[in-house]
Amino acid sequence: MKIAFPVAAGQTKTLNGMKISRNLKPEQSRRKDEVSLAGSPKKHRLKLIPPKPYPRIKPLPPKRWTVLLYLAADNDLEPHITRSLLELEKVGSTSEINFVAQLDRGEAKTVRKKVMDEQGRVSWLEEKASNPHGALPEANRYYLESGGNSQKLSSPVVERLGKTDSADYRVLRDFLSWGFENYPAENYLVILGDHGEGFRGGMRDDGSNSGMKLEEIKAAFLESEASAGVDKNRVILGFNACFMGQVEVAYGLKDAARAMVASEETEDYGGWAYPAIFGRKKTAGSYNQEEMLAGIMDSVKHNGRNIITQSVTELAEMEQLKDSVDILAKAMLSSPEPASLLRETLESAQAYGQYLRPRSEFYGNFRDVYDVAEKFFNSERIKDKQLKKAALGVMKSVKKAVSAETHRSTPLRRVEGAMPGHSQMAGDFRGSHGLTINANYQRNLEGGYGRSDFAKDTMWFKALQRLREKD
Repeated sequence: MKIAFPVAAGQTKTLNGMKISRNLKPEQSRRKDEVSLAGSPKKHRLKLIPPKPYPRIKPLPPKRWTVLLYLAADNDLEPHITRSLLELEKVGSTSEINFVAQLDRGEAKTVRKKVMDEQGRVSWLEEKASNPHGALPEANRYYLESGGNSQKLSSPVVERLGKTDSADYRVLRDFLSWGFENYPAENYLVILGDHGEGFRGGMRDDGSNSGMKLEEIKAAFLESEASAGVDKNRVILGFNACFMGQVEVAYGLKDAARAMVASEETEDYGGWAYPAIFGRKKTAGSYNQEEMLAGIMDSVKHNGRNIITQSVTELAEMEQLKDSVDILAKAMLSSPEPASLLRETLESAQAYGQYLRPRSEFYGNFRDVYDVAEKFFNSERIKDKQLKKAALGVMKSVKKAVSAETHRSTPLRRVEGAMPGHSQMAGDFRGSHGLTINANYQRNLEGGYGRSDFAKDTMWFKALQRLREKD
């Protein structure tokens, strides 16, 4: 596959607000193209190495939309991800929209089945699960065509990749570069489907026993967009994954796309309702970006069982939101209020991970950032005016950054082992406003937070560390 650079050798061009230069070193016998990306707090220097050659395909004429689905299913989500793809296959590509997917599947897993005898006694049976839907332990690229059946993908396999590590950022980068080049469009919707871990990233691959870090997801987008000459404002990024609707995620990917669609909470196995997004209207391919985003958000109403929270974040607004949180963090550090009061207020904000079993203290301390600020602002016990002013600034910035948000409260049910700030009843999401923020202040729950762009560019991590103090 040939990677098309947006600049010629020795020239410099601005793309997505970053200066890109291409320098060739003629003295090297095996030359590599080197691309410099600037515009972030740190200069991001990348070497674009073309992927291994695959059978060439003839690029299609440009369309209104191309939807690129990167489906990392070499894990326990394989049957659910595949089932969702089968639903999308019923819609299929049209003259205005391409649906292109890279689906990575793993080996059949050993599963435990619950067995009950006639007397009602329960036992567990272990057996090798057969991979459903005609699954093979490999990755393939599909061009989705309308039709097929509910049991097996029938769309043509455009390329067979063999065994692939979907947690390797280069695999994502190469898929995006390939998709941009071979399926050109006015707009792109890139959907990353798999497990999500907030600021720690996602895209788990059982074969390599690893995941893709957030900074690697960022690099995959920056490199592929630079190689294909795709402006980020033509790209919408969607996470069909848990916990990715987070300030740290949106800030880390602010140079990757125009907007991000993600959930603050877990998603049920079914994930996004693709037919509700693309199949309800024959004109889905003619949507502009606003209509596409509205269609995604509207689909949640028809998919309430799977999606509890969903939001659209305008990534261009993340710089201001970052600055507002930084001001709040500095106010927390200098505040005369006792650390115990700040902890108590923080832990009263909307919490997530309510349905995880076993309970996760790490994900349970992802708190809605607007609700955190509102709790500080409305607290009658907090008297610090500077802290309240800073909290109000965060609330205003969140309203600008989150252009659409929906959430629902589920039937309340009692759960065991509720953590500080968590109700004994799960299902209440009334404090959701679109984005969480990491509120894990305990040392054993840092999870590599200090390496995130957001932690490096703000004092929020320091503010969290202050909460460890005893009064």
